[in-house]
Amino acid sequence: MMGYNEQNGPKNNTKFVVIIYAGDYYDSDESSISHLGDDLKANGVKFVTVAGITMSFVNTETQLTINKILIAFRRNDRQQISKLKSLSSNGDGFNINDDYVSEEVQQAMCRANCLCPHMYHQFMINQNETVHAYGTCVSYSIESISWTNAKFFCQTVHKQGHLVTEYSIDKHIFNQNLFSSLSFQAEPFKYHIGLHFVSNGNFWEQSDLPITPLTTPLFPIDSKPSSTQQCISNLENMDTTAVTWQNENCFNDLKPLMCEVPA
Repeated sequence: MMGYNEQNGPKNNTKFVVIIYAGDYYDSDESSISHLGDDLKANGVKFVTVAGITMSFVNTETQLTINKILIAFRRNDRQQISKLKSLSSNGDGFNINDDYVSEEVQQAMCRANCLCPHMYHQFMINQNETVHAYGTCVSYSIESISWTNAKFFCQTVHKQGHLVTEYSIDKHIFNQNLFSSLSFQAEPFKYHIGLHFVSNGNFWEQSDLPITPLTTPLFPIDSKPSSTQQCISNLENMDTTAVTWQNENCFNDLKPLMCEVPA
């Protein structure tokens, strides 16, 4: 592993990430595994560990006691999990029994290599005082242009660029807050997003991927819009201050825009 070289060379500003999934932990007195891990980490390699050690509990129909739980741990599982976690980079040791272990591993990988281009901002969510960072970067432009021109603008600014997606309400709120806090646009806030009607449905724009069908709309939009209302923007309602999706003309409605690229 120490002599591994990527065929085309490593990408700029990226780190190697090693994910270790193990159902047991054994090391000799020389601690060769931990020493190797320390050497790799000293060379910038990031370690993520997932302990696949199942904790078995005794649960009868009549009672479940603390003593029975403690007795039911197999092979000193607590110590095994602790040892495996000690191999990981700081904060990146997880257990298969964690509620969101897949997301935890994804977040660890993103912390290592999710880097946004200049003037782009990483999509983050704060949940229960924990910040979750995602591999998506968002920017904006206050230049008022049509939806069609905005699509090509995002592609021109960055080769992987496209108008922003809003697959979840969290992403919608993030886009809205970023635009309102940084664009200094007078209310009502309005900007193009990457949703538009194609043939028999609404689809999200992507840069180098097939367009993605809209499955669950966050806000009501026309399912079969007229030929002059087939693109979507975000528009603030001045009475409620809510920012929701609105059908618009793809060629004539001029608005600012938000672009998105992968981290």
